[in-house]
Amino acid sequence: MSDSSAPTSHGALSSPYAPIVPDGPLPPALSETLVSRAYRAFRPDLRAKHLLATLGIKPGQEQANRVLRRALDRPEARAAGDGDDADSARPPLFLALYVLLKDHLASADHVYTAIVQPAERQRDDMTFLDAAMFRAGIEREMARFGHVPDPIPEGSEAEALALFALAYGLLQPDEAVAIVDAVASAGAGFRRFFGLTD
Repeated sequence: MSDSSAPTSHGALSSPYAPIVPDGPLPPALSETLVSRAYRAFRPDLRAKHLLATLGIKPGQEQANRVLRRALDRPEARAAGDGDDADSARPPLFLALYVLLKDHLASADHVYTAIVQPAERQRDDMTFLDAAMFRAGIEREMARFGHVPDPIPEGSEAEALALFALAYGLLQPDEAVAIVDAVASAGAGFRRFFGLTD
């Protein structure tokens, strides 16, 4: 059994965080605010307290958004949660992030149409990302991301690109390294977002 808190090296990438380490915590760059916005984008009633209840967690005196973000560092909390009906079920984090990016963030529009959508592939009624096509799309658009500040600005196209990579990396753990590596090649801000070290 491996210690998921220890950095893991996969080729040139090393990180203690998901998706590089599938059972590791989420990268610290994924904020409480983004997590809450993602779940509410998926369904407006999915507020932090409701989601915590689906996990069997009571926030106590602490802010529910903060408790939820910390809870999502556990892989089982990021997975879909069954409820008695569709209204009480919890979607997986990767899907909530995807819905936020694709349907609600203007900063993600170009990233989706130019880079992500051409790399998406349907398989068994699910949408997956072809990592090689994703890398090719990033390379075509490199001029847009060549001067991304470190850290990546909130609400930027660069943040949208990093979040798409995170969402698909969580969905496709066997291809997470290739997906994250494609984004990391676009600059230090992306490497920092994912907690990558050489």
